[in-house]
Amino acid sequence: MTRYSNAYRVAKAITTMAEAVKIIAIVAGVILFLVGMSGASSMMGAASLVLGVIAAVIVGGGGFILSVPISAQGQVLKATLDTAVNSCPFLQNEQRAEIMHLI
Repeated sequence: MTRYSNAYRVAKAITTMAEAVKIIAIVAGVILFLVGMSGASSMMGAASLVLGVIAAVIVGGGGFILSVPISAQGQVLKATLDTAVNSCPFLQNEQRAEIMHLI
């Protein structure tokens, strides 16, 4: 049971890390966009705005896209563990439910 519980913790850590990457990417993108907007009132004007938007899309969108395969890996691990726990002949149904956090 401990082995499965630890593996579920790893899967949860992977999906949590993916969510953190998404949030950080979006926040960084918004910050870059706001910096570009604030620079639009300076001498550079439109060039600063365009650069800010491009940087925001690259950082925010790129980070978001990067987080998708990380999240998918965590979900695949969870699905694999569900199958392994469900088919294990050494576990009772109560133990399976406890390991999968169903109770």
